Amino acid sequence: MAHALRMTASYRAPWTVSTVSVDGVERISVGFAEFFTEQWEPVVTSVARVTMSRSVAEDVCAEAFARAFARWGSVAEHPSPRAWVQRVALNLGIEVYRRRRPPAWLALAARAELVDQGSAAADRIELHDALARLTRRQREAVVLRYLVGLAEQETAHVMGCAPGSVKTHLSRGLEAMRGTLGETWRQQ
Repeated sequence: MAHALRMTASYRAPWTVSTVSVDGVERISVGFAEFFTEQWEPVVTSVARVTMSRSVAEDVCAEAFARAFARWGSVAEHPSPRAWVQRVALNLGIEVYRRRRPPAWLALAARAELVDQGSAAADRIELHDALARLTRRQREAVVLRYLVGLAEQETAHVMGCAPGSVKTHLSRGLEAMRGTLGETWRQQ
């Protein structure tokens, strides 16, 4: 039996939750496939910008989406399911980074990943290098706000901080990036 999710101001997607009986056991599943299909690439892309590695981002996003699937009944009713998955993926990515600090060759491999992805490779490498120079929190704020396109309130929710903190991280991060990339980088 399907029912609509509670709507909130930050909720955008029309996913529904329904129960499916498998061998007499009720399972909540319908809606997750749509959510996964719509959100996989945007979440992986943003996590890759923060972790500085697409392969690490894919691994941690797979785990984050698996955790979301395991709790889909409650995650689907969250005010922003994407923010929930994004936060879990970022936390897992940070944990991976802390466990194994990337050696120097990993930076070269990350740059090679960006070049292999095609168009505007030089711009991507410059952006990658500029993001790498930011602190982790500044990088998270810039990626979530400007590359993912979340509003300041949503960015604050994903980062687990106040909107004022997001503004501070953005201001400092943008200033540092302007020093590296020049004044016009944000307009491109």
